[in-house]
Amino acid sequence: MQWDVACTDTRVKRPCLVWNHENEEQASVLARKLENQINRLKSRVDFNRNEALKPGTAQNRYFEDLNAQVDIHNASIPHKQRSGKKRRFTIERAFKYEVLERNAKKGGLDFVWYAFIAYEQELFPYYQQIQGLNPHCQVYICEDNVGVHHKARCLLADQIHEFNIKFINTPANSPDLQPIEHLHKDQKKLLLDTRIKTTSAAAAVQLEAEREMKAIWQHNEEFTNLVQWRMSIKYFQGLAKRAKESDPPYSNKYKDSL
Repeated sequence: MQWDVACTDTRVKRPCLVWNHENEEQASVLARKLENQINRLKSRVDFNRNEALKPGTAQNRYFEDLNAQVDIHNASIPHKQRSGKKRRFTIERAFKYEVLERNAKKGGLDFVWYAFIAYEQELFPYYQQIQGLNPHCQVYICEDNVGVHHKARCLLADQIHEFNIKFINTPANSPDLQPIEHLHKDQKKLLLDTRIKTTSAAAAVQLEAEREMKAIWQHNEEFTNLVQWRMSIKYFQGLAKRAKESDPPYSNKYKDSL
């Protein structure tokens, strides 16, 4: 399974990873990192809960605002009507512990690999380099709505806040709004000769195929030109326009201003 990133600014080498099943050592390393990160998140929740008890803190204002919204909602419902009313928040409900456990039974690429390998080692450093080269622009990471993306963000919430990383999601069931999907098709065409010549699943053959995939994604000049076009705002707006004008169920309400 391939994971990669693209941007109109092609001065930075584009990240490209090929996921493979973990060995015991890799799984052990990720398990330790997961435990440490969960403990870090729990400490943050405990801190927020304590701060919420103190008048005037940001956490206390957030907690009071939540209950003020609940009170406004409940006040809008007729007095004798029982259904539709909401419960007021407790501090425990307002600041909850995240349930982020790895399910070893499922196997495959999951949020833990995505957080510590794709995000932490590749995407976040790449994002910072792009933002540094474009200080007058706000850089966004555009991903689809796959569950591992959201769980990985929850797991690395502190780092995302610390580095001021911005995300934007396209609507559900709108793969054509992801320019990177079109780049994968471009890459596939450039890999045609390799695909035809590959007739074995031997480890050495797989490794060579991975090298060729990465070489095209990161160094191929023709592909780089396609990246600059398909990642442009004009191209993205064209995708959004065609998607909005399509007949249901293919249409969506994507906001062009984003």
